[in-house]
Amino acid sequence: MIDSPRPDSAGNHCAGGTAPAEPCAIGTWDHDSSAATACVAWTDCPPGLAVVTDGTKTDDRMCAACANGTFTSADNTATCATWTDCAPGVS
Repeated sequence: MIDSPRPDSAGNHCAGGTAPAEPCAIGTWDHDSSAATACVAWTDCPPGLAVVTDGTKTDDRMCAACANGTFTSADNTATCATWTDCAPGVS
């Protein structure tokens, strides 16, 4: 017997009809215990925000603003980088 996910557990969804429950795909999540609701993509953390917590099949990705004097320049960056101070006359 193949062990399949319980349809009433968080992080699972059903394609519909009599299809069995399936775990959410990597990069998606579903927080409730209804397999009838679709898994949704994790939130993207845009430049200026850093990833605080990676997403799981039951929790969304969490983002936080970079502190003053730090930055990110790409989506879903794990840490904020410190600004570079330029010497006078250097741009």
